[in-house]
Amino acid sequence: MMEWLWRFQTENGNGFLSWKWTEQSGTIRLKLWRHGEPMNTFCARVPGAMQRIALFLLVFVFFCPSVPAQIGVPARVPSLFEIGEPLLQWVDLSRPELEDARNLISQGRREEALRRLLLYFRSSQRPHLFQKPPEPDLLADTLNAVEILERKVTIQGETVPLESWNQVKDGDETWNWEMQCHAWWTEVARAYFNTHEERFAEFLDGMIVDWFLSNPRPAQDVTPFRNRPIPTAWRTIDVGTRLADHWPDVFYFLRDSPSWTDESLAAFLRSVYEQADYLVRYPKTSKWLLVESSGLLTAALMFPEFLQAGEWKETAQIRLDRLATDLILPDGSHAEGSVSYLIPCLKRFTRATQLLQINGWDPSPNLLQACRLGFEYLIGIAEPNLFLPAINDSDRFYLPDVLNELGENVLPLPEIEYIRSERTGGVAPPSVSAYYPIAGHFVFRDGWERESLYALFDVGIFGNGLAHEDRLQFELAAFGETLTGDMGRSTNKLSPASEYFMGTEAHNCILIDGRGMFYRSTPPTNWLNRKPLECPAMLESEIQWAQATYSGPWKPASSSRGRGFTPATAAQEAEFSWTRRFTFVNPSDGSPAFWVVSDRIEGKGKHIIDQLLAFLPGQLSVNQEEHRVYFQRNGVNLVAQSLAKSRVEIGMVEGRERPFRGWFSSALGIVEPAPSVYISGTANLPERRDILIMPYRSGESCPLLSARFDEERLICETTLGKVEVPLVFAEDFRVAQP
Repeated sequence: MMEWLWRFQTENGNGFLSWKWTEQSGTIRLKLWRHGEPMNTFCARVPGAMQRIALFLLVFVFFCPSVPAQIGVPARVPSLFEIGEPLLQWVDLSRPELEDARNLISQGRREEALRRLLLYFRSSQRPHLFQKPPEPDLLADTLNAVEILERKVTIQGETVPLESWNQVKDGDETWNWEMQCHAWWTEVARAYFNTHEERFAEFLDGMIVDWFLSNPRPAQDVTPFRNRPIPTAWRTIDVGTRLADHWPDVFYFLRDSPSWTDESLAAFLRSVYEQADYLVRYPKTSKWLLVESSGLLTAALMFPEFLQAGEWKETAQIRLDRLATDLILPDGSHAEGSVSYLIPCLKRFTRATQLLQINGWDPSPNLLQACRLGFEYLIGIAEPNLFLPAINDSDRFYLPDVLNELGENVLPLPEIEYIRSERTGGVAPPSVSAYYPIAGHFVFRDGWERESLYALFDVGIFGNGLAHEDRLQFELAAFGETLTGDMGRSTNKLSPASEYFMGTEAHNCILIDGRGMFYRSTPPTNWLNRKPLECPAMLESEIQWAQATYSGPWKPASSSRGRGFTPATAAQEAEFSWTRRFTFVNPSDGSPAFWVVSDRIEGKGKHIIDQLLAFLPGQLSVNQEEHRVYFQRNGVNLVAQSLAKSRVEIGMVEGRERPFRGWFSSALGIVEPAPSVYISGTANLPERRDILIMPYRSGESCPLLSARFDEERLICETTLGKVEVPLVFAEDFRVAQP
């Protein structure tokens, strides 16, 4: 009698096939097992050995497709030496601490040397990843990690059963790319560190081997995807994310586990080397290169035992040093004009600074300068409630959370501690109103307390392919609440929602004949800027103001409600010039403070001019007779009065699907209805329009009694007295378009 057991894996699962036959009776018995449970049994009398073998093969082919595979359970695990033998060439065995492995190799005992090398990596005091070694959190919630053990992962905010490494959800390859970054591995590794339950380590042991075998390093760069399968685990930005953010934690938290086999550890170390080498060979640019360089530097500092670690470190530092000046501009803003791009840059630069210092290296002056400038800029544009405005292609971030996530003791700036501690420590920034001339951001404020008044006037650069058509827009906050400003971005996928959020209508700008700005129709070489934008302004008086002009193209009339236009067509529409003067009036006698938005539109002929006011979610009402808008959000009130000399009407839209109008997005994937106001009227150009905006606290009556113009002087009657403000445009001034 002979019995044979074979383990196999199909696309969706794993199983075992037992084969037993008795020579004397010529009987063959086959039994199929799945996850330890018998599934089917086949028994037959078959004469002859060859016939029995043929029958076995037929039955195997019949049964195998019915057994689904399971990701993280490799069908066949190669021998330790087959997986890890390259490590003996890649590791610097001349190091004193590796003398035992070196001696074993000299004796020809290479597999023993490999095991000794792996033992060294388990017991070494390296890597140094944290300023203070973390302590297990015995009260930590492991529900997410337990769910991951069941092959259910949360990607892009949705929990999905994990079926294969090539899995794509709803045709969206970005789902796979995020899954391949392995943040969910970190979740399980931390659960093991906190609980020391071996089931978490056993899960990762299988996942690491299965991923290594299922996603071998490609022979060439696969990032461009030309004639190559999509998705892939080897996009360079995802490789950098794995090495910088998630694989270090997996190694640190898992290496003491008896359930982490030598085979899996060898696969892990071998893949770290292969991924680092891949990043050296196939660098990209801009934010991709930043993530790649972060991963490369982390691998070099984690495993200095690799012969190439010194080269990795030098390459990463050279790249990071160049990126520090390329991406962070001298005023601290990001080169592409987005807060959502600046914050990840600062995280990468800060982490690189920390890792170098922890491991005994000095960060470069450029790296430290980029961090300082970036922090100062974020603090300088922060609203009184400590949220950051959603400038350009951005979400809204709470700055204390951002600073805490970046880590402690990065830079000894008292302003950082002031914000991080939510004003309970440190020192408030010395400046009040300020101008960031390369970004083109004017910030008006009357203090740093939560109740202070705040405005941001954006006269700056366009940005990148996802930039917003929002030149000369403004954002307002008062008494602890953000009231009006950029409506966010919602999604990066082409859709009516993305068209709305990227377009002029989701911003406090103007429309001409229903058409928004169309600067993206100009060559991309115009979109960015590295030189200061000179604007007439006054930031140090009771009446502060700034002025700028947009004279770029506007959307063609045929495309005012959709896409389908061409740059050539748009160039024919660059027939208007729009100048905006933004004024902040803060009387010293205690009268109510307010803002005035003054627009001058130049061109020829009769046109419909819409001044837009996009509000965050709240309650809004309109008084057509007085040309007033009343808005309330969380108990903070605002009144806006049109001072147009020509006839205007005020319209409002909120949460409309077709066309998509009146929405607010605080972050990607989040969208909610929000009121948007159109102050609309027909005029023969040139035309001037003004809006007075006054905030007031909950429980107070509206302090604005009346407002009128008298020869370019605003006369404002309030419950606390009269205020007169000159509102004269600075003549013959144009901002050079970036």
